[in-house]
Order: sequence, then structure tokens, then C-alpha cells
Amino acid sequence: MLPPLKFLFSLLELPFIIGFAFAFFQILKLYLHFNPEILFFLSGMFFYIILRLSVEGFTDHSFRFLDNFEHELTHIFFSVICFKSVNKLTVTRQSGGSVEVSGDNLLIRLSPYFFPLLAFIVLIPYPFLQIGYRKYDLLLVGIGVGIHLISTIKDIHVEQPDLARSGFVFSIIFVTLMNLIFLGILFAVPVGADHIWDFLLTGITSPFSIL
Repeated sequence: MLPPLKFLFSLLELPFIIGFAFAFFQILKLYLHFNPEILFFLSGMFFYIILRLSVEGFTDHSFRFLDNFEHELTHIFFSVICFKSVNKLTVTRQSGGSVEVSGDNLLIRLSPYFFPLLAFIVLIPYPFLQIGYRKYDLLLVGIGVGIHLISTIKDIHVEQPDLARSGFVFSIIFVTLMNLIFLGILFAVPVGADHIWDFLLTGITSPFSIL
């Protein structure tokens, strides 16, 4: 994408970042009406975050292999969606990972920084479970969100090749918007799947009402 187009695209994204941040806040307000699904979702997320920070803070053990595996798996997932063939996958704990695909685009390059793949994978059974068992699935979804949050925070820096190739500022703006959208969807599920549509509609329309 040419620099002028990147600049224009980034400007167009900014109002929607505000809109989806507002929509995300509206979802979080619903968490005041506590229910078991919210409890299990938040427990899974905070359990993973606290466990990881404790293990890596007080021992020599690292979760980086898990981060790198999800990172490269997300590249592969979006490569398949974009009809690109995957030729090679390499994952290590120390030196990260890499994946060779037949082509490249913005979504493939930046997908690990905005799409919580593991969280969405474990969310798949949710609609088919009996109501009483859904909270256990959301516990796993919460863990997936925790993995994504920690991994993304650690991986976003100026030297990150994926971000540098697309332009760091442009990438950060794009990743911020997409994170708000996908995390907002996941956070909406515990308060009721019907709130997903309300979240998306609010995120899209609220910038125009503000303006």
C-alpha cells in the first residue's frame, strides 16, 4: 500500500477506534450485572495472566513457545482464508518462528497481533453446549484471551518485522482497531451473544453520532 493511501486509511480508522472503544466500554458496563459465565470468562483470563507473570517472574521457565506457536498458526489461518498455500512452518522457543506462504498481504502479516485465534477456536462448541456447561467453555475462552493479550503486548515493538514492513504507526492504528473489534466480540459473549450485534452496530454508528 502506497504511503498516501496508508495515511488516508489511518485517518479513516481513527473515528472507528473511538467508536469501538465506546462500544467496548458499553459491553464492560454490562459486567456489573455479574453472572456465572462472566465469572468463568474473567477467571480464565486472569488465571492465565497471573500464572504466566508468576512463573516467568520467579522461575527460568517461559511460555514463549506457546506464544510463537499461536503467532505462526494465526499467520497460517489467515493465509488459508486468503487462498494462499502454506509451504513451511517453523516454531522455536528461543528464536521465535516463521511460516512460508505463497503470498503476503496486510491481514496475513498483522493477524497475530489482533486476532485471538485460540480463543475463537475454543469458542466454537459454545452454541452447541447446554446452558449449564457454557461457562466451562468460557473459562477456556478467557485463557485464550489471556494468551493473546500477553503475547501481543510482548510482540509489539518497533523492531518487529511484521509491523515494520507495513509501517509501524500504520500497523499500530490498524491493530488497535481490529483488537477492539475482536476482543469486543469475545467480551460480549458472556453477557449474551445477542449483544455482539449491538456492539458491532454501536462501534460502526457511534462515530457518526459524535461527529
